[in-house]
Amino acid sequence: MRVSGINSTNFYRANFNKVNNNTVPVYKEINAKGLDALSFTGISGQYGVKKYVPQEVQSAIDEFRETDKSIRAYIKNMEITLDEAEKNTFNMASEIYKYGQDVYNEIMELYEKGDEIAPDGTILRRITQKDNIVTMEEFDKNGKLKRKSELDKEYHYIQKHLTVKDDIESTEDGSEKIGKEMRFLNGKMRKYLEDQEKHPDGSEKIGKDMSFDYTSKTIKEYIEDYEKHPDGIITHKKAICFDSKGKLNCYREGYKEFGECFYKLAKEVLFYEGKQYAYIEGVEIYPNQRSNKNAKLIGVANGEPTLYREIPDDKITKEINYEYGLPKTYMENLTRSANGVKTIAKEIKFENGIASEYSENLKQPESYNHEWETGKLFRLTDKGWQKVK
Repeated sequence: MRVSGINSTNFYRANFNKVNNNTVPVYKEINAKGLDALSFTGISGQYGVKKYVPQEVQSAIDEFRETDKSIRAYIKNMEITLDEAEKNTFNMASEIYKYGQDVYNEIMELYEKGDEIAPDGTILRRITQKDNIVTMEEFDKNGKLKRKSELDKEYHYIQKHLTVKDDIESTEDGSEKIGKEMRFLNGKMRKYLEDQEKHPDGSEKIGKDMSFDYTSKTIKEYIEDYEKHPDGIITHKKAICFDSKGKLNCYREGYKEFGECFYKLAKEVLFYEGKQYAYIEGVEIYPNQRSNKNAKLIGVANGEPTLYREIPDDKITKEINYEYGLPKTYMENLTRSANGVKTIAKEIKFENGIASEYSENLKQPESYNHEWETGKLFRLTDKGWQKVK
Protein backbone atom coordinates (compact mmCIF):
# COMPACT_ATOMS: atom_id res chain seq x y z
CA MET A 1 0.00 0.00 0.00
CA ARG A 2 2.97 2.30 -0.21
CA VAL A 3 2.43 5.25 -2.50
CA SER A 4 5.79 7.00 -2.32
CA GLY A 5 7.19 5.07 -5.28
CA ILE A 6 4.98 6.91 -7.79
CA ASN A 7 6.81 9.62 -9.69
CA SER A 8 4.92 11.89 -12.07
CA THR A 9 7.78 14.32 -12.51
CA ASN A 10 9.30 12.84 -15.67
CA PHE A 11 6.06 13.07 -17.60
CA TYR A 12 5.65 16.80 -17.20
CA ARG A 13 9.26 17.66 -18.09
CA ALA A 14 8.75 21.05 -16.49
CA ASN A 15 11.77 23.32 -16.13
CA PHE A 16 11.04 24.58 -12.64
CA ASN A 17 13.25 27.34 -11.28
CA LYS A 18 15.78 25.79 -8.92
CA VAL A 19 16.00 27.55 -5.59
CA ASN A 20 19.16 27.21 -3.52
CA ASN A 21 18.07 29.24 -0.52
CA ASN A 22 15.03 30.72 1.13
CA THR A 23 15.48 34.19 -0.36
CA VAL A 24 13.55 35.16 -3.49
CA PRO A 25 15.05 38.17 -5.34
CA VAL A 26 12.44 40.88 -5.89
CA TYR A 27 12.66 43.87 -8.18
CA LYS A 28 12.80 46.99 -6.03
CA GLU A 29 10.72 49.10 -8.37
CA ILE A 30 8.14 46.38 -9.09
CA ASN A 31 6.81 43.72 -6.78
CA ALA A 32 4.51 40.95 -8.04
CA LYS A 33 2.12 41.51 -5.16
CA GLY A 34 2.34 45.29 -5.43
CA LEU A 35 1.39 45.60 -9.09
CA ASP A 36 -1.93 47.40 -9.48
CA ALA A 37 -4.56 46.26 -11.93
CA LEU A 38 -3.65 49.00 -14.40
CA SER A 39 -0.01 47.94 -14.71
CA PHE A 40 -0.86 44.89 -16.78
CA THR A 41 -2.84 46.87 -19.36
CA GLY A 42 -0.05 49.22 -20.41
CA ILE A 43 -1.35 52.26 -18.52
CA SER A 44 1.44 54.58 -17.44
CA GLY A 45 2.05 54.13 -13.75
CA GLN A 46 4.18 57.28 -13.62
CA TYR A 47 1.68 59.78 -14.97
CA GLY A 48 -1.56 57.84 -14.79
CA VAL A 49 -2.28 58.56 -18.45
CA LYS A 50 -4.27 55.87 -20.19
CA LYS A 51 -2.77 54.57 -23.43
CA TYR A 52 -4.66 52.95 -26.27
CA VAL A 53 -5.06 49.18 -25.90
CA PRO A 54 -6.43 47.12 -28.83
CA GLN A 55 -9.39 44.94 -27.97
CA GLU A 56 -7.64 41.64 -28.75
CA VAL A 57 -4.70 42.66 -26.56
CA GLN A 58 -6.98 43.74 -23.71
CA SER A 59 -8.96 40.48 -23.88
CA ALA A 60 -5.80 38.38 -23.71
CA ILE A 61 -4.45 40.44 -20.79
CA ASP A 62 -7.75 40.12 -18.93
CA GLU A 63 -7.68 36.35 -19.43
CA PHE A 64 -4.10 36.25 -18.14
CA ARG A 65 -4.98 38.31 -15.09
CA GLU A 66 -7.87 36.00 -14.13
CA THR A 67 -5.66 32.94 -14.56
CA ASP A 68 -2.79 34.49 -12.62
CA LYS A 69 -5.17 35.46 -9.80
CA SER A 70 -6.52 31.91 -9.53
CA ILE A 71 -2.98 30.44 -9.54
CA ARG A 72 -1.87 32.60 -6.62
CA ALA A 73 -5.07 31.83 -4.70
CA TYR A 74 -4.59 28.12 -5.33
CA ILE A 75 -0.99 28.21 -4.05
CA LYS A 76 -2.08 30.04 -0.90
CA ASN A 77 -4.96 27.64 -0.25
CA MET A 78 -2.75 24.61 -0.83
CA GLU A 79 -0.16 25.93 1.62
CA ILE A 80 -2.90 26.21 4.25
CA THR A 81 -4.13 22.70 3.41
CA LEU A 82 -0.61 21.26 3.68
CA ASP A 83 0.12 23.02 6.97
CA GLU A 84 -3.10 21.69 8.47
CA ALA A 85 -2.55 18.19 7.07
CA GLU A 86 1.01 18.07 8.41
CA LYS A 87 0.01 19.33 11.86
CA ASN A 88 -3.07 17.12 12.18
CA THR A 89 -1.23 14.02 10.96
CA PHE A 90 1.67 14.54 13.35
CA ASN A 91 -0.67 15.08 16.31
CA MET A 92 -2.72 12.01 15.44
CA ALA A 93 0.41 9.90 14.88
CA SER A 94 1.89 11.01 18.21
CA GLU A 95 -1.23 9.97 20.10
CA ILE A 96 -1.46 6.65 18.28
CA TYR A 97 2.20 5.86 18.84
CA LYS A 98 1.85 6.52 22.58
CA TYR A 99 -1.31 4.40 22.69
CA GLY A 100 0.49 1.61 20.84
CA GLN A 101 3.38 1.58 23.29
CA ASP A 102 0.93 1.28 26.21
CA VAL A 103 -0.75 -1.64 24.44
CA TYR A 104 2.63 -3.29 23.84
CA ASN A 105 3.58 -3.08 27.52
CA GLU A 106 0.21 -4.47 28.55
CA ILE A 107 0.43 -7.39 26.11
CA MET A 108 3.93 -8.36 27.21
CA GLU A 109 2.80 -8.38 30.86
CA LEU A 110 -0.12 -10.65 29.96
CA TYR A 111 2.25 -13.02 28.18
CA GLU A 112 4.19 -13.28 31.42
CA LYS A 113 1.05 -13.97 33.46
CA GLY A 114 -0.03 -16.83 31.21
CA ASP A 115 -3.51 -18.32 30.84
CA GLU A 116 -6.53 -16.99 32.71
CA ILE A 117 -9.72 -18.92 33.48
CA ALA A 118 -12.82 -17.48 35.18
CA PRO A 119 -14.31 -19.21 38.30
CA ASP A 120 -17.10 -20.62 36.13
CA GLY A 121 -14.55 -22.25 33.83
CA THR A 122 -14.78 -19.68 31.02
CA ILE A 123 -11.43 -19.18 29.29
CA LEU A 124 -10.50 -15.49 29.43
CA ARG A 125 -6.94 -15.78 28.13
CA ARG A 126 -5.25 -18.64 26.32
CA ILE A 127 -1.63 -18.84 25.21
CA THR A 128 -0.37 -21.42 22.73
CA GLN A 129 2.90 -21.89 20.88
CA LYS A 130 3.80 -23.39 17.52
CA ASP A 131 7.41 -23.24 16.41
CA ASN A 132 8.56 -19.67 17.15
CA ILE A 133 5.08 -18.13 17.15
CA VAL A 134 3.43 -17.61 20.54
CA THR A 135 -0.28 -16.79 20.19
CA MET A 136 -2.38 -15.18 22.90
CA GLU A 137 -6.17 -15.03 22.61
CA GLU A 138 -8.28 -12.92 24.94
CA PHE A 139 -12.04 -13.55 25.37
CA ASP A 140 -14.89 -11.68 27.01
CA LYS A 141 -17.09 -13.26 29.72
CA ASN A 142 -19.30 -14.77 27.03
CA GLY A 143 -16.37 -16.53 25.39
CA LYS A 144 -16.19 -14.23 22.36
CA LEU A 145 -12.71 -13.47 21.02
CA LYS A 146 -11.96 -9.79 21.50
CA ARG A 147 -8.18 -9.55 21.00
CA LYS A 148 -5.49 -11.72 19.45
CA SER A 149 -1.72 -11.31 19.69
CA GLU A 150 1.06 -13.16 17.88
CA LEU A 151 4.64 -12.95 19.10
CA ASP A 152 7.05 -14.15 16.43
CA LYS A 153 10.60 -14.73 17.67
CA GLU A 154 13.10 -14.93 14.80
CA TYR A 155 16.85 -15.37 14.47
CA HIS A 156 17.27 -17.15 17.79
CA TYR A 157 15.14 -14.67 19.73
CA ILE A 158 17.20 -11.65 18.62
CA GLN A 159 14.22 -9.95 16.96
CA LYS A 160 10.70 -9.94 18.31
CA HIS A 161 7.78 -9.28 15.98
CA LEU A 162 4.47 -8.66 17.73
CA THR A 163 1.11 -8.27 15.99
CA VAL A 164 -1.95 -7.25 17.98
CA LYS A 165 -5.49 -7.37 16.60
CA ASP A 166 -8.20 -5.74 18.70
CA ASP A 167 -12.01 -5.68 18.38
CA ILE A 168 -12.22 -8.71 16.08
CA GLU A 169 -15.45 -9.71 14.38
CA SER A 170 -15.88 -12.67 12.02
CA THR A 171 -18.93 -13.57 9.93
CA GLU A 172 -20.19 -16.85 8.51
CA ASP A 173 -19.20 -15.92 4.95
CA GLY A 174 -15.55 -15.72 5.99
CA SER A 175 -15.35 -11.93 6.26
CA GLU A 176 -13.36 -10.37 9.07
CA LYS A 177 -13.48 -6.95 10.67
CA ILE A 178 -10.66 -5.65 12.87
CA GLY A 179 -11.07 -2.44 14.82
CA LYS A 180 -7.34 -1.91 15.41
CA GLU A 181 -4.20 -3.73 14.34
CA MET A 182 -0.70 -2.85 15.57
CA ARG A 183 2.63 -4.30 14.50
CA PHE A 184 5.80 -3.95 16.55
CA LEU A 185 9.47 -4.78 16.11
CA ASN A 186 11.50 -5.11 19.29
CA GLY A 187 8.96 -3.11 21.24
CA LYS A 188 8.59 -0.23 18.75
CA MET A 189 5.50 0.34 16.67
CA ARG A 190 6.00 -0.03 12.92
CA LYS A 191 2.40 -0.18 11.66
CA TYR A 192 -1.05 0.92 12.79
CA LEU A 193 -4.26 -0.04 10.97
CA GLU A 194 -7.79 1.01 11.92
CA ASP A 195 -11.24 -0.12 10.75
CA GLN A 196 -10.13 -3.03 8.57
CA GLU A 197 -12.45 -5.22 6.56
CA LYS A 198 -11.35 -8.34 4.70
CA HIS A 199 -13.70 -10.37 2.51
CA PRO A 200 -13.45 -13.75 0.71
CA ASP A 201 -13.63 -12.06 -2.71
CA GLY A 202 -10.26 -10.42 -2.00
CA SER A 203 -11.66 -6.98 -1.32
CA GLU A 204 -10.35 -5.00 1.62
CA LYS A 205 -10.95 -1.70 3.40
CA ILE A 206 -8.76 0.25 5.83
CA GLY A 207 -9.91 3.49 7.44
CA LYS A 208 -6.45 4.56 8.62
CA ASP A 209 -3.07 3.12 7.68
CA MET A 210 0.04 4.50 9.42
CA SER A 211 3.65 3.44 8.96
CA PHE A 212 6.29 4.57 11.47
CA ASP A 213 10.04 4.92 11.13
CA TYR A 214 11.65 2.24 13.28
CA THR A 215 14.63 4.33 14.39
CA SER A 216 13.17 7.83 14.78
CA LYS A 217 9.71 6.68 15.97
CA THR A 218 8.14 9.30 13.67
CA ILE A 219 5.46 8.75 11.07
CA LYS A 220 6.58 7.81 7.55
CA GLU A 221 3.27 7.48 5.74
CA TYR A 222 -0.43 7.96 6.35
CA ILE A 223 -3.17 6.61 4.07
CA GLU A 224 -6.83 7.37 4.62
CA ASP A 225 -9.83 5.36 3.39
CA TYR A 226 -7.88 2.69 1.50
CA GLU A 227 -9.95 0.25 -0.55
CA LYS A 228 -9.02 -2.77 -2.60
CA HIS A 229 -11.92 -3.81 -4.82
CA PRO A 230 -12.74 -7.35 -6.02
CA ASP A 231 -11.50 -6.47 -9.53
CA GLY A 232 -8.12 -5.41 -8.14
CA ILE A 233 -8.67 -1.67 -8.37
CA ILE A 234 -7.11 0.22 -5.43
CA THR A 235 -8.30 3.59 -4.21
CA HIS A 236 -7.64 5.87 -1.29
CA LYS A 237 -8.93 9.26 -0.29
CA LYS A 238 -5.67 10.77 0.92
CA ALA A 239 -2.00 9.87 1.30
CA ILE A 240 0.73 11.82 3.10
CA CYS A 241 4.41 10.80 3.12
CA PHE A 242 7.26 12.12 5.28
CA ASP A 243 11.02 11.91 4.84
CA SER A 244 13.51 10.70 7.45
CA LYS A 245 13.62 14.19 8.98
CA GLY A 246 9.87 14.29 9.45
CA LYS A 247 9.26 16.76 6.59
CA LEU A 248 6.48 16.38 4.04
CA ASN A 249 7.61 14.33 1.07
CA CYS A 250 4.36 13.79 -0.84
CA TYR A 251 0.68 14.66 -0.58
CA ARG A 252 -2.05 13.06 -2.68
CA GLU A 253 -5.83 13.07 -2.88
CA GLY A 254 -8.23 10.96 -4.90
CA TYR A 255 -5.86 8.13 -5.85
CA LYS A 256 -7.12 5.29 -8.06
CA GLU A 257 -4.86 2.48 -9.26
CA PHE A 258 -5.93 0.09 -12.02
CA GLY A 259 -2.65 -1.82 -12.28
CA GLU A 260 1.07 -1.25 -12.48
CA CYS A 261 1.82 2.21 -13.95
CA PHE A 262 -1.89 2.85 -14.50
CA TYR A 263 -3.47 5.27 -12.08
CA LYS A 264 -5.41 8.49 -11.59
CA LEU A 265 -4.79 11.33 -9.17
CA ALA A 266 -7.25 14.09 -8.33
CA LYS A 267 -4.51 16.15 -6.67
CA GLU A 268 -0.79 15.80 -5.93
CA VAL A 269 1.91 17.99 -4.37
CA LEU A 270 5.55 17.27 -5.18
CA PHE A 271 8.44 18.21 -2.88
CA TYR A 272 12.18 18.71 -3.20
CA GLU A 273 14.24 18.72 0.00
CA GLY A 274 11.11 19.37 2.04
CA LYS A 275 9.85 22.29 -0.10
CA GLN A 276 6.89 22.24 -2.45
CA TYR A 277 7.87 22.69 -6.08
CA ALA A 278 4.75 21.55 -7.96
CA TYR A 279 1.00 21.19 -7.59
CA ILE A 280 -0.74 18.82 -9.99
CA GLU A 281 -4.44 18.15 -10.61
CA GLY A 282 -6.33 15.66 -12.74
CA VAL A 283 -3.61 13.17 -13.70
CA GLU A 284 -4.20 9.92 -15.59
CA ILE A 285 -1.20 7.74 -16.41
CA TYR A 286 -1.45 4.53 -18.45
CA PRO A 287 0.94 1.62 -19.11
CA ASN A 288 3.59 2.64 -21.67
CA GLN A 289 1.78 5.92 -22.26
CA ARG A 290 2.29 8.92 -20.02
CA SER A 291 -0.98 10.75 -20.46
CA ASN A 292 -3.39 12.97 -18.58
CA LYS A 293 -6.92 14.31 -18.70
CA ASN A 294 -7.99 17.79 -17.64
CA ALA A 295 -4.72 18.26 -15.75
CA LYS A 296 -3.31 21.42 -14.24
CA LEU A 297 0.30 21.92 -13.25
CA ILE A 298 1.70 24.73 -11.09
CA GLY A 299 5.42 25.04 -10.46
CA VAL A 300 6.29 26.76 -7.17
CA ALA A 301 9.40 28.19 -5.51
CA ASN A 302 9.19 29.76 -2.05
CA GLY A 303 5.47 30.33 -2.37
CA GLU A 304 5.71 32.07 -5.77
CA PRO A 305 4.62 30.53 -9.11
CA THR A 306 7.33 29.51 -11.57
CA LEU A 307 5.21 27.72 -14.17
CA TYR A 308 1.54 27.08 -14.94
CA ARG A 309 0.03 24.67 -17.46
CA GLU A 310 -3.47 23.54 -18.35
CA ILE A 311 -3.22 20.21 -20.16
CA PRO A 312 -6.63 18.74 -21.11
CA ASP A 313 -6.30 15.67 -23.34
CA ASP A 314 -2.54 16.08 -23.78
CA LYS A 315 -2.88 19.60 -25.19
CA ILE A 316 -1.49 22.67 -23.48
CA THR A 317 -4.33 25.19 -23.59
CA LYS A 318 -2.57 27.68 -21.29
CA GLU A 319 1.00 28.16 -20.12
CA ILE A 320 2.54 30.92 -18.00
CA ASN A 321 6.24 31.18 -17.25
CA TYR A 322 7.35 33.24 -14.26
CA GLU A 323 10.65 34.62 -13.01
CA TYR A 324 10.93 35.55 -9.31
CA GLY A 325 7.16 35.55 -9.09
CA LEU A 326 6.68 37.95 -12.03
CA PRO A 327 5.16 36.79 -15.36
CA LYS A 328 7.51 36.39 -18.33
CA THR A 329 5.26 34.79 -20.97
CA TYR A 330 1.60 33.84 -21.28
CA MET A 331 0.52 31.47 -24.06
CA GLU A 332 -2.72 29.85 -25.20
CA ASN A 333 -3.26 26.66 -27.22
CA LEU A 334 0.23 25.28 -27.71
CA THR A 335 0.25 22.40 -30.19
CA ARG A 336 2.76 20.25 -32.00
CA SER A 337 1.77 18.26 -35.07
CA ALA A 338 3.00 14.82 -36.06
CA ASN A 339 5.55 16.36 -38.45
CA GLY A 340 6.95 18.59 -35.68
CA VAL A 341 5.30 21.90 -36.57
CA LYS A 342 4.55 23.95 -33.43
CA THR A 343 1.84 26.57 -33.11
CA ILE A 344 0.67 29.06 -30.47
CA ALA A 345 -2.70 30.79 -30.77
CA LYS A 346 -1.85 33.75 -28.48
CA GLU A 347 1.22 34.96 -26.63
CA ILE A 348 1.94 37.84 -24.27
CA LYS A 349 5.50 38.77 -23.33
CA PHE A 350 6.23 40.74 -20.16
CA GLU A 351 9.07 42.99 -19.01
CA ASN A 352 9.40 43.40 -15.24
CA GLY A 353 5.89 41.99 -14.89
CA ILE A 354 4.27 44.41 -17.36
CA ALA A 355 2.80 43.24 -20.69
CA SER A 356 5.06 44.54 -23.47
CA GLU A 357 4.28 42.44 -26.57
CA TYR A 358 1.25 40.56 -27.88
CA SER A 359 1.10 38.18 -30.85
CA GLU A 360 -1.38 35.78 -32.45
CA ASN A 361 -1.16 32.67 -34.63
CA LEU A 362 2.49 31.87 -34.12
CA LYS A 363 4.00 29.02 -36.10
CA GLN A 364 7.41 27.34 -36.09
CA PRO A 365 8.40 24.70 -38.70
CA GLU A 366 9.76 21.34 -37.64
CA SER A 367 13.36 22.63 -37.56
CA TYR A 368 14.34 24.57 -34.46
CA ASN A 369 16.60 26.69 -36.67
CA HIS A 370 13.54 28.40 -38.12
CA GLU A 371 12.20 31.51 -36.43
CA TRP A 372 8.61 31.77 -35.31
CA GLU A 373 6.20 33.14 -37.89
CA THR A 374 3.64 35.56 -36.46
CA GLY A 375 0.18 36.27 -37.85
CA LYS A 376 -0.45 39.43 -35.81
CA LEU A 377 1.91 41.42 -33.58
CA PHE A 378 1.51 44.39 -31.18
CA ARG A 379 4.15 46.10 -29.02
CA LEU A 380 3.81 48.52 -26.13
CA THR A 381 5.55 51.85 -26.83
CA ASP A 382 5.66 55.26 -25.16
CA LYS A 383 2.59 56.14 -27.24
CA GLY A 384 0.69 53.00 -26.25
CA TRP A 385 0.16 49.72 -28.05
CA GLN A 386 1.22 49.84 -31.68
CA LYS A 387 0.46 47.22 -34.34
CA VAL A 388 3.70 45.92 -35.84
CA LYS A 389 2.22 43.25 -38.11
